[in-house]
Amino acid sequence: MAESASIDGLLIYAADDTDFDSILYGGKDIVWEHRGFGWNDAFNDTASEGAPGGIVTMNFTGIVVLAFAALPANLSSHDSDSPPNVTVRLDRDTPTKVTIPVATETPFFQAGPLNDGIPHSISITIDEATDPFPFALDLIAYAVYQNTTKPQSQTSVPVDGNTATIIQGLLSSKDAAQKDNGPPIGPIVGGVIGGTALIAIVSLVVWYLFIRPRRRGGRAFFYAPAKISDMLSGETADVKPDPYPLMHPTTNTSLSQIPSLPPTRQGTLPQSGEIQDLDTGSSAYGYGFGLGKGESLSAAESAAHQRKAETAGVLSVPPPTTYHADSGVRFSDLNAAGSSTAPALSEVPPTYSEK
Repeated sequence: MAESASIDGLLIYAADDTDFDSILYGGKDIVWEHRGFGWNDAFNDTASEGAPGGIVTMNFTGIVVLAFAALPANLSSHDSDSPPNVTVRLDRDTPTKVTIPVATETPFFQAGPLNDGIPHSISITIDEATDPFPFALDLIAYAVYQNTTKPQSQTSVPVDGNTATIIQGLLSSKDAAQKDNGPPIGPIVGGVIGGTALIAIVSLVVWYLFIRPRRRGGRAFFYAPAKISDMLSGETADVKPDPYPLMHPTTNTSLSQIPSLPPTRQGTLPQSGEIQDLDTGSSAYGYGFGLGKGESLSAAESAAHQRKAETAGVLSVPPPTTYHADSGVRFSDLNAAGSSTAPALSEVPPTYSEK
């Protein structure tokens, strides 16, 4: 067998099940059995058998990884119906449930392409197995570039047709994925989305500041100096004054229809001396002739107002209060005999009474 093989500039290295420097076996209360017999076409005729709960781990640096299991020799068709089940986890990826294939030189797990130049880890946990068909690890192989230094504990393995097909398929899937992806679309999509968002924001600002405030007639308001009347011309409706509502029709009353007040007390025309005394008296105010005791025109006005209120139906309105003034001037009786001398007048203060 060839000591090394290359596929598209790659070297395939293998960690045999007995490479205890690279592969670690564990599991709670699990005893691993490493045997060099009883296997069907195992690498270096060795394989490591474990029970459910056993764990296998290995660290490596490469771009492709493959894990192989050994089949028991003379495996019956009945026993092959119950192959072992394991859980494989690569790095921090989601664990994968795997059933061991009933075929030699066929990996039960493969992954790639992986990030080159950084360490990776693989762990295998046995879930189910039987005594006739146990889980037995044969080897873990991985591919590196030819300029990568070969680990001392790992040997180059020959690449048969099946393994070469698998590795080429993994590498071709990487090339196909790159071709399908084409140029990086992240920056393009980000630029398109950012430009669209910017245009939308600018359009919204223009609409909010310039289009929304406009009213019918194409005039903007409150955005430039203007008179208040101009700014409010389109906001308020013209006020049409309504006529003053009349509660009831009223009748026109002329002054001639107002009844005259009865005369109170007719005063006599004083003599010249009396006129002189009246002119010089401190209590002569010039409005006592013909008015009697406190009679005035306010009574006539009150009567006219009361008639208007009665005509309009406003009877609940109390009549206004009328005050009568007494000037303090005294007049003699009409039937009394005249005196040649005017009586002495005394100062009488004016009095007021409410009618």
